[in-house]
Amino acid sequence: MGISPGFRHAQPGNWEQLTAQLSKWFGWGPRECWDLPVSEITWWLERANEQAAAQAAAQVAAQKGGR
Repeated sequence: MGISPGFRHAQPGNWEQLTAQLSKWFGWGPRECWDLPVSEITWWLERANEQAAAQAAAQVAAQKGGR
């Protein structure tokens, strides 16, 4: 499956890196992200950012609790 013509234009300048990071974060195969429309990639990016923020907050809380 090829990339739709509007895909690259609609994505940020680092879209290749973005899709690679999403694939790694969620444990997807190398092609799964390519099958998603831009709106879904954006949604998954938001979920990944929420999860990363929650993990960072938990680490800070654990460090403060361990002192």
